[in-house]
Amino acid sequence: MQKTKDLICPSGLAVTIRETTGADDDVFSGSSSKDYETINTFISGIIVGGDLGAHVSASKILEMLLRDKYFILLSSRIFSLSPILYFTHTWMDGVAPSEYDVDLQEYIWDYTTPFPTPDSPDYFDQRIPPYPEGTDGWVYFTLGEQEARFHYLDGKGEAYLLNLPASKRSINQQFTARELQVKQRDTWEAVKNFAFFSARDMVVLRSKLAEADPEIQGLVIVSNPYTGEEVPMSILGIVDFFFPTRI
Repeated sequence: MQKTKDLICPSGLAVTIRETTGADDDVFSGSSSKDYETINTFISGIIVGGDLGAHVSASKILEMLLRDKYFILLSSRIFSLSPILYFTHTWMDGVAPSEYDVDLQEYIWDYTTPFPTPDSPDYFDQRIPPYPEGTDGWVYFTLGEQEARFHYLDGKGEAYLLNLPASKRSINQQFTARELQVKQRDTWEAVKNFAFFSARDMVVLRSKLAEADPEIQGLVIVSNPYTGEEVPMSILGIVDFFFPTRI
């Protein structure tokens, strides 16, 4: 009988995932889709119960808040394989690769308990933080004399950012991806032109974004044994995360 595990996501969403099988590897190895689309397909296939039901489409995962999505991905890897990710990195041609390991448990949390604060011994700046309890998906704040809000980044916003051509990438696209809106005559209106905001307004926007919805990086710091230089690497960019040769 296939093993399952109940999870509580950073938003409070409850899902049940199943243990992965060799067939799930084909989702990654045989896919011609973009990385985020492949991950959406993979997650939709391993959810077998909970608040979303037993059969979840990839399009439903696209609407999922991003912290929930990557929490499920990490939890699946830990549950089905191992919490320890072993990997190697080649620093110089012709020289044997260096070996490293990282505990993936450090990147997630039991969200039914208080999340560690920066002064706590359990604090880790790469750990996926929870969303505020009872959130409706929006961050509300005041911008000058206007009410404003933006949506926590979800799969749709992630896809928007990843599909932007280099010529269109700018810091303000982070707000477009989060559907930034201001209230006009009791109606929420999408912001399409940032020229209406003062420099002070933009400081408030950037501060609110950094506070409420920081980027999920999932970095591990590795040390170059030849130079001592410390280099950040994304754990999802490591081949062994999805296709380990050692557990």
